[in-house]
Amino acid sequence: MDSKLREFVASAAARPSDRARRTNFVRRIEDLTKDALGSDAQILVYGSCFTDTGESNADMDATIYVPMTSRRARSRSSPLGQRKQMLRAVVSRCRQSGLEAFESRHGSGTATIQEAISVHLESQTFRSYPAVSCILTCQRLMPLYSSHLIRAVLRRLL
Repeated sequence: MDSKLREFVASAAARPSDRARRTNFVRRIEDLTKDALGSDAQILVYGSCFTDTGESNADMDATIYVPMTSRRARSRSSPLGQRKQMLRAVVSRCRQSGLEAFESRHGSGTATIQEAISVHLESQTFRSYPAVSCILTCQRLMPLYSSHLIRAVLRRLL
C-alpha cells in the first residue's frame, strides 16, 4: 500500500516543467499588472502551487497588491470599487495580450486568467485547453490578509 501511495503522489505532483511554466506565467501577469496599475503593483502567489503541494494541473491562487498612495487615497470611489476597477484594468490588459481573462460572475472580486493551448488540424481548432490558470484577487490596503500571503511575502524577503 505504501509504494502505491508514493507512486500516486509522484504521478500527480508538479514537475519542474510545471513549476517553470507557472513561474513564467506569474511573471507575465505581474508585468501586465504593472503596465495597467503602476510599477508598485505586485502579484503575491499563495496556496498549494506556491508550497509545491499542488497537483501538476492545479490552478494558482494569487492576489494583486497595490500599495496605498496619496493619489489613490484621494480617489472618490470606495475601496471595494477601487479594487474592482483595478481588477478590471488587469483583466483588460491580459485580454489585449492574448490571454483568456474573465471576472467572476458571482461578484466575488476575483478573476481567472488562463493561457490556453490549441491543437489545430487543417486550419480548424481541434481542441483548446488551459495550459496554466490563475485565480486572481486584488488588495488595496494590506497584502497580509491571510497566513498564506504572510508566508508569500516572507519567502520573497528571504
